[in-house]
Amino acid sequence: MCPIWERTFSDIPERTQLLLWRSSDIWYAMLAVCEGNIRADLGASDGRLRLRASTNAMGFTRLDGMLGVTAVSDDPYRAIHECVRAAVTRTHIRMRS
Repeated sequence: MCPIWERTFSDIPERTQLLLWRSSDIWYAMLAVCEGNIRADLGASDGRLRLRASTNAMGFTRLDGMLGVTAVSDDPYRAIHECVRAAVTRTHIRMRS
């Protein structure tokens, strides 16, 4: 993985895990989350932002779990931190202090 900078959602590559964008003075963060047997990814399709879920396994007829989180802040670092905090609270992953 490596950071990239794009001007529109339609240019976001497939399998993106974290988006950060600004509108005026407000920062938005969106984090795709993997939980249990579900994997979520962000990407673009038909010029629109998409959140995709997959199990990478046959036979599932129901998905149950978190797919992603979004946060809004005037500070980009705070927006990212809040996304991660929400994800780890749900998935019970420990964060370093």
